[in-house]
Amino acid sequence: MFVSTLSLLALLGLISARTLATHKEDRRNDGWFGYRNVGYFTNWGIYDPQNFYVTNITTQDLTHINYAFANVDATNGTVFLDDPEVDIEYEYPGDNVDEKGNNLYGNLKQLYLLKKQNRRLKTLLSIGGATYSINFVNVIEPEWRETFINSSIEVLNNYGFDGLDVDFGKLGPVNKDPEAETEQGVAFTELLKGLREGLDQAAKKNGGGYYELTAAVGCGVFGWGGLDVSGMDKYLDFWNLMAYDFSGEWTPTALPASNLYHDPNPANDQYASGSECVQHYASEGVNSRKLVLGMPLYGTAFNGTQGLWTKWTDLGGGDYDQAGNYDDKHLPLEGAVMFYNKSLGASWSFDNSTGHVVSFDTPTVALQKAKYVMKNQLGGMMYWSIDQDYTKLQSNGKPNGRIWPGVWNKLKGTSKKYNYGKWKGAPWPLPDYIKNRQRRSEIVNNIESSELQLSKRGNNFGNWKNWAGWGEWEDPKQWKLKLDDNICTNIGFSLIDTVKTAFEKYGGGLDKTKNNLKYPNSVYDNIRSGLR
Repeated sequence: MFVSTLSLLALLGLISARTLATHKEDRRNDGWFGYRNVGYFTNWGIYDPQNFYVTNITTQDLTHINYAFANVDATNGTVFLDDPEVDIEYEYPGDNVDEKGNNLYGNLKQLYLLKKQNRRLKTLLSIGGATYSINFVNVIEPEWRETFINSSIEVLNNYGFDGLDVDFGKLGPVNKDPEAETEQGVAFTELLKGLREGLDQAAKKNGGGYYELTAAVGCGVFGWGGLDVSGMDKYLDFWNLMAYDFSGEWTPTALPASNLYHDPNPANDQYASGSECVQHYASEGVNSRKLVLGMPLYGTAFNGTQGLWTKWTDLGGGDYDQAGNYDDKHLPLEGAVMFYNKSLGASWSFDNSTGHVVSFDTPTVALQKAKYVMKNQLGGMMYWSIDQDYTKLQSNGKPNGRIWPGVWNKLKGTSKKYNYGKWKGAPWPLPDYIKNRQRRSEIVNNIESSELQLSKRGNNFGNWKNWAGWGEWEDPKQWKLKLDDNICTNIGFSLIDTVKTAFEKYGGGLDKTKNNLKYPNSVYDNIRSGLR
């Protein structure tokens, strides 16, 4: 009987090991557990004037929260938290920082609490971002990669993350050297290989579970150039496609910034769109279920235009003193008319009196993209960043009037979004024509003021006949209820929640795999105990 018991235990252990191994392969390849809804949470978002805390997150709408960003030492590869004060020290309501022991607080404790409340919610540490990507420049050095791997997994263990998201955007400068770019791409694949092996070893040491590994990658030749896609894919659970920032200060005309489909007019096409991004990575052999389509929750603006597809004078204003950048929740601006072009999968606002145009996604576009994801059997959607979204949920019921957007209170000061980067979305490294040129606003002011240009244009431009050629248009003040199969697409409804609702209504729902709660090797007493 004693021998039989031992044999049974051994058999159960073998079955468990095989099940875990099979589950790992399923998650990285053809296994399907539901759509991913991945939101980036910025650690600097809790500061004035944004004041968006972990406790503000609508957790039922998300399967993954990517915590942005950890930094990496460019010299030796050590991964470390960007802002310990908010990451691990900030005192949330209910925290007792005077309790005994070495305990975790701040945003990361709150994320762990969210995981306990919602077992399908996973948290990943995002490393890099717009500002810190340049610190990957020494990825070609084996010692650098080894330090990166060991230190990032140590951070995961200590703070209770469910995986790592490497958000390099574009690797460090290579001085337009194709061979150097290729060398970096190969080295980056080696980094992912080491991370995958290290994460699997960490899971065993922690008594089981599984830690995910993802990457945020660009769209268009500037974004995917030099990447060893087929090599990387062996080690990634899924890919976050940054299908946005297709226009900005580096484009000569005001263009859609996150269109789903390419523009058939060669003069306007940036050779980058959401669908083209998907097609590229799929053509490189990535399973479509591993492709997660990214969507911005912010607007990209241009000033002094005569509408989309025309030249601009400057970027104009913006939220938090960031020229040309607005949170979705603050759009459209007062006095603007809304446009939606279904063939492009794009929406924007335009103020004819100022020439101010803002490209941003609306609930209508969000639903269109969700349907595209389901039709093409993609893995889900991703959002940058969740603090910028509208707040009304589909479950709150239908509105009976316009939902007025919020307004940034300038008296609260400017944002601490230093990680957003002055050149958010620009190709990296910056081409010389961007770094060395004179700003368009300066050029225009040397010729004639934008006010003079507007006075010359008059108010006759942009009458309804011309606008009709741009797409469907509406004056937000002339409100009407907009429904698509009972999903409300009026501005003011959360884009994340609209997508989640579509996934549940048409696609079987969100990813149901469970998160990890066991971190026996954490340096924090309350994480080792599971916050009991």
